[in-house]
Amino acid sequence: MSEPPSGAGLCGTCMPTTIGCTTDDECDDGFICFTQPAETCQCMGGDRVCAPACTESSCGAGQVCESDGHCAPSSCADDGFECASDLTCDPERSGADGNGCVARSCESDGYECLDDTVCNSGLDVVVDAAVDVHGCRALSCSEGLECPRNTRCNPTGPGCVPQSCTADMDCDCGFCIGSQCADELNTCYVLPV
Repeated sequence: MSEPPSGAGLCGTCMPTTIGCTTDDECDDGFICFTQPAETCQCMGGDRVCAPACTESSCGAGQVCESDGHCAPSSCADDGFECASDLTCDPERSGADGNGCVARSCESDGYECLDDTVCNSGLDVVVDAAVDVHGCRALSCSEGLECPRNTRCNPTGPGCVPQSCTADMDCDCGFCIGSQCADELNTCYVLPV
């Protein structure tokens, strides 16, 4: 592996989830059935407990208190929620988040693609698999992108691909690992049990 493993997958065991309630009706007046954030290694989700119903000031940023006592995402269309600069407010568009924000498109929303990328719309080379949420794709090396060390131009698609090899000497610099050139050797890690 090129990087050490990390994350909840290294727990070695799955901690149980406590279910104190399943619906609001099982809680006393003024309380709701609330799912707490999952603790590390709680593979089945957070505990479900009775908690006080929300108030206008108790919900987090980007949320509003609904009439049922639960916090819900505030709407960019109805509640004045401001979408991030790379998003636009369009709750009806496919891919919109809970606040109604969706990624701005380089084609219809004026999003400017980052360096070494170009708006995929209306171009001769259209590669859907490489298009990001804004409609931008990596420049092809045939469009002027310079391939970095140990990679070569892929003539059938955008971007550069790892250089093939059978031995270290086939690489610009570095090592031949699994028939592909790499700048560094990988390292073996022992996973916890």
